[in-house]
Amino acid sequence: MGQFSFEHCFEIDTLKRLIAQHQHLFRHQTLVDLYYRGEKLSVTAIELGQQQSSCPTVLFVGGVHGVERIGAQVVLAFLTSLLNRLPWDTHLQQLLQHVRLAFVPVVNPVGFLRGSRGNGNNVDLMRNAPIDSDEDVTFLVGGQRISPKLPWYRGKEGMEVETEALVNYVKQIQHQSSSVIALDAHSGFGLLDHVWFPHAHTRQPFEGMGYIYQLYQLH
Repeated sequence: MGQFSFEHCFEIDTLKRLIAQHQHLFRHQTLVDLYYRGEKLSVTAIELGQQQSSCPTVLFVGGVHGVERIGAQVVLAFLTSLLNRLPWDTHLQQLLQHVRLAFVPVVNPVGFLRGSRGNGNNVDLMRNAPIDSDEDVTFLVGGQRISPKLPWYRGKEGMEVETEALVNYVKQIQHQSSSVIALDAHSGFGLLDHVWFPHAHTRQPFEGMGYIYQLYQLH
């Protein structure tokens, strides 16, 4: 891809190759087109399985941070495994008659090309939330609007195009599903995986909190 090294394009190229080789096995859509140094990039969603609105959906997201490449590679590897099994695995075929699996493997393609945690505007998409916390947050780590030169920059008011595209896609599949579970794969310094509770911006209880707690216990 032009002047960029293959190393920084691996995940993007892998996703393109999957679409070219296996697009007859799934549905895919472009959530948003991006342009960086003359290169056209896309945030792409892929769906396997049931198309009826009454089915449960599991969403796998990767590549929110351009330097956390393992998360995107795990999502891509899992998707590749499913696509390779789908033609002959009758159990998987039967399962996908009742559920939908959705994938957004690379949310931040510009960050991958730049080798940057943030996107093309140096915005940390994980902290580019459409809402503000009702509680005090950890200085800088909780997100800051001071400067894009400092880490964990939230951006100016409003959402970045990548964040908005992902939020809109989640709303879309919510309308098409009986339930949605999202797995956002990162690669960082943590020793444990975490189930993040919705509405983390407040300490107030939310509807369905018991279901989330049961999921946490299962995890």
